[in-house]
Amino acid sequence: MKLLFACVDEDAAREDLRAALSADDMRLVDEAPPVAWLPVGENVRATETVWRVLGRGKRVEFFARLGGHDFDSTLLKSVVATAIRVFGVERLRLLEWVPRGWTQLFRDETQIAVKAVGPQHAL
Repeated sequence: MKLLFACVDEDAAREDLRAALSADDMRLVDEAPPVAWLPVGENVRATETVWRVLGRGKRVEFFARLGGHDFDSTLLKSVVATAIRVFGVERLRLLEWVPRGWTQLFRDETQIAVKAVGPQHAL
């Protein structure tokens, strides 16, 4: 969730997003250690807020940027680098694996789909 909030702060609509997000959720995320396991409800609430506030094109751009940040995060960076080296796949191909682990992370609370929209881009 720290990455989601960092993406909010990078977004041109940051003021609208920050105004719509729960102050309690923002405080919880700000005070949590970098790899803390936070309640799924806060994540879902923040994700739905971003989805609601941003328009169709902007929300796609936002979550694509967030996905890229996830792969570069402290938690996943070494896993991604190892998978690329061992399996010989590109980062884009790794995105196709995300839905397989998603239900484990969110314990069947949400679903995600990944769609390639070009040789180097996915949604």
